[in-house]
Amino acid sequence: MPLSSAVRQRCRAFLPPNEALHYLFPAMASADRYGGSFGVIVAVTERKVVVLACSPFSHDRPESVWAEHPRATELGPVETGAGPTITLGDLVMEFDDEYVAVVCAADAELSGDYAMPPDPLPDL
Repeated sequence: MPLSSAVRQRCRAFLPPNEALHYLFPAMASADRYGGSFGVIVAVTERKVVVLACSPFSHDRPESVWAEHPRATELGPVETGAGPTITLGDLVMEFDDEYVAVVCAADAELSGDYAMPPDPLPDL
């Protein structure tokens, strides 16, 4: 299910003013050096990829900026297994299948390949 406008507004509070929010998805993150897992929301803007740490009691209420990466950072490739995962910095993030398209779209936008795939039979 897409994130609500209320969640989007909460996330915007942690971003620079007037920064366009392009993509947003929730995930469960884990990092060896921190132990355990915790809820995050990944926000992709026109200039940054921002990982927002959420409240332990509510995974749709960001409390702080966990990490910032330049927009040139690719989120994928998406690893499949028990659930789709990506690695961003020192975090491994698992998310619902429905957000795989969001991750792929963010990376496609970055590479400029967001148009239709090439015709596999151009001579026909």
